[in-house]
Amino acid sequence: MKFDKITFKDKSGSEITLRNAQLSDAKALTDYLGKTAAETPFTAREPGEVDLSVEQEEKIIQEKNDSPKELMLLAFDGDRHIGNCSLMSVSKMKRFAHRASVAIALYKDYWNRGIGTVMMTNILDVARRVGYEQAELEVISTNQPAISLYESLGFEKCGEVPHCLKYQDGTYADAWMMVKKL
Repeated sequence: MKFDKITFKDKSGSEITLRNAQLSDAKALTDYLGKTAAETPFTAREPGEVDLSVEQEEKIIQEKNDSPKELMLLAFDGDRHIGNCSLMSVSKMKRFAHRASVAIALYKDYWNRGIGTVMMTNILDVARRVGYEQAELEVISTNQPAISLYESLGFEKCGEVPHCLKYQDGTYADAWMMVKKL
């Protein structure tokens, strides 16, 4: 899906740009997956588990750009890629067509600067415009900053997945399922 590029100032005064992912972003995106996995325990991957090639990432980008109802939105500080926000169909089956899944991640240096709020607000606006009636996400139950963001946008907890993640040290993390009516 096409997204018209926007720019805004974050809480630190940096000018942030949001735009569609482009094929030329594929390498930065695969690097990003590995770096964010090392920065936080709230992602699905352990550091070093990124097994997506640049070619595979290019295919994903192309599929999102060609889709009428899915979007991969990237954030940039100048030329530096700093985060992603995605809008995805829950399923291609008609009975699920009203539901969208959303996801967001930023490099740790860009947390708490208002960027996530702007990204999520835009992705939810797009979801509404293309006909989704419900947005859904999964968040690790100890990720209070993310939960606070989602609640401020109208998401509500609707369930929990105990032991959703198991870390290398043998500990577990529960996940919350959250939903927002659009």
